[in-house]
Amino acid sequence: MPERLKIVGWLCALISILTACVGTERLATPTLQQGTPVDTATRSPTHIRPTPTVPVPATPRPTATRAKPSPTETAPAPEVTDLRPPLVVDSEGGRLYLTGMIDGEEQIVALDATSGHAVATYAISGTFAVDGLHGWLYVDQGAEGLAVVNLQTAGVHATVVLPPTDRWKEPAPLTDPARGNVLAFRNNEVLFVDPQEGQIVERMVVDVEADPNSCGTRGSALPIQDAIYDAQRRVLHLEFMTYVCTPWSGYTLVSYELDTGEELARRRGSGPTARATAQDGYLFGSSWYRMGFGYRWALHDMQAVAESSNWQGGVIDWILDTNRQRLFETAGRYLRVFDSRTMALQMVVPSPASGPLLGHDPATDQLYFLDDGRLLRYPAAAIRAPEPQPLRATQPPTTAVRSLIVSPSWPQDRTLFGIWDVPVAAGDCWVFGQAHGLLLISPDGGETWQRLPSLEHSCGYVTSLAVSESYEQDGTLLAGLPGLGLWKSTDGGQSWHPSSQGLPSNGISQILLSPAWGQDRTAFVRTVSSTDLFRTKDGGDSWKSLQAVDLRLVDMSMEFDQDRTLVGLAWTSSSLPQPQPNELLLSTDEGEHWDHAGELGASRTASMLSLAPEFAKWQVLFVHGDDGWLYRSENRGAHWVPVLQTSPPEPDPFNTSPRLVYAPAMETQRPLFLLVTQTEYTSAGQAVCGRLFQSDDGGLAWRDVSLPADLNPTAIAISPAFQQDGLLFLGLADGRVVAWPGA
Repeated sequence: MPERLKIVGWLCALISILTACVGTERLATPTLQQGTPVDTATRSPTHIRPTPTVPVPATPRPTATRAKPSPTETAPAPEVTDLRPPLVVDSEGGRLYLTGMIDGEEQIVALDATSGHAVATYAISGTFAVDGLHGWLYVDQGAEGLAVVNLQTAGVHATVVLPPTDRWKEPAPLTDPARGNVLAFRNNEVLFVDPQEGQIVERMVVDVEADPNSCGTRGSALPIQDAIYDAQRRVLHLEFMTYVCTPWSGYTLVSYELDTGEELARRRGSGPTARATAQDGYLFGSSWYRMGFGYRWALHDMQAVAESSNWQGGVIDWILDTNRQRLFETAGRYLRVFDSRTMALQMVVPSPASGPLLGHDPATDQLYFLDDGRLLRYPAAAIRAPEPQPLRATQPPTTAVRSLIVSPSWPQDRTLFGIWDVPVAAGDCWVFGQAHGLLLISPDGGETWQRLPSLEHSCGYVTSLAVSESYEQDGTLLAGLPGLGLWKSTDGGQSWHPSSQGLPSNGISQILLSPAWGQDRTAFVRTVSSTDLFRTKDGGDSWKSLQAVDLRLVDMSMEFDQDRTLVGLAWTSSSLPQPQPNELLLSTDEGEHWDHAGELGASRTASMLSLAPEFAKWQVLFVHGDDGWLYRSENRGAHWVPVLQTSPPEPDPFNTSPRLVYAPAMETQRPLFLLVTQTEYTSAGQAVCGRLFQSDDGGLAWRDVSLPADLNPTAIAISPAFQQDGLLFLGLADGRVVAWPGA
């Protein structure tokens, strides 16, 4: 008899389990009676209206054998339309939560995280958070309070009355799984709510003051604008608008230890900083400058790990892949992938979907995109660096050529590089303060030109370009991409990889490569938002600021691999006592130490600084001043002599006006060529006009070079075999590139 009782008991338990399992497949949809708080003493749900949803099978996911998997559409139940962010990922419960429209009513929708099936809808709306560990859905309904909904029964467990607010939207609630509480926000208060009891159990009042120079925001007790919670470290990051003077605004991010309320750190920014993600002591964020470029930054235990400015695009939402320690951001048709520990940009890849990336689930290892109101899922493991892409034949633009470079291996490889001045409208390709052009490569001396498909994520544009002296062997190019920093190619432009680790700005204005790049791996960079000079000695894997100098112009000796010499024109110099304006500095140890070399004298500023060949021997250098004169020095800048008067230069983002080139492999009677451009304005618009000058005695005497009327040069380069072929390459205002017999 006891054995029969055991069997009956076992069968009853099995039936109970099966009944419970069936119940989870058909979740009820609650209808909330707005404005009526629940009696928290009895904690009974109000007016539950059962409305089961019908799971719809999703399209099968890509198989592992497919080289380039396509995203698979997650098909919610037919009555669910127009899914909207944010996406809340509940890895513990295996669900995804979004807002959607059901029969014209905005509701919260739950999807199965693995299959994408719609499993439940909740007839309630507002900003929300999910605690899958304890089974609660928290919905902030504004003036109607905070609803606590049981995820399994779909019943409203309680509605917690919150303090009134006159703002249209407060920060979304945040879950604190360690304590089983939820954090709600009103004005300058953090409210700790016990969901089981259905009431506020603790309040944390934060008193942050406005900037004293603020016009529109004053006093203290500023309202909380946004909130980010690091559950592993129990640190709460709150954002406040501390400065307003229309049209400018400034934000401050304040970090608190949640258990004690102690303030840990503050960070001021020029734009909203709370587009951020926090985990295990790390805080990743982006800020926005109103002129159109962004900042990216990361903190670890409140200490700065990385910060960079002049990014393409404004504020973005970070998506964290903890399985691979990656950060994602959506940028138009592309995804940018970062190392979450260093904030180094790893790659830019075509996005699997046209809409934004909303989240990643570490349990399913899937990325979730929103595309025209539908949720698409894509395997995170399939995000890889793009394969090399062959160059594609194209016709050059008919706009002015702004820069020309001849392959150091000319004439063996007959390769030319050109940058065309292409007007760029505001949008994905435009970055404030970063003028750029279209980069094309010719494999046959300018007869045909090719575009670089691998740079299309930056619209094919570059701000600056440098070519390895061993290009024929190593295929190395370094280029500044607008809003994306420095990139490197080692296959002649078929593939590119980010190379900006350590650079504080993504606006690259100048790149200088050592003539022994293949051996010493040394290069220097200047950026648009910093006057520091940056150096790499590991081929661009990392960059170090040479903070002893504050330069606005710099040039490298043509024999740098032998004399390690740099010359710079400084604004100021912290390494020298009482630096003079327009002071010339010289370094003979790769920029580690700098010595005073002279001043410019009569010229207030300069638009060009150029070291002549055999600088260690002859000590000759040139500057072009804003007074239109070319100055020459033959004692390393201690004394200057005006040698040629030209028209004053126009500001030029590519630093190609004026441009001075020297005939190579010649010790005496070395020809020099100087190109100066000027913008002329007429009733028909503006036009760039160039004048070419030549010297045959080392730059002492100059003469105008007479060119045919149809040749209006805007860029110049010289053949590395000039002593044999006597060729100059001229980029013209109409977009043509021609070889001109300069000798």
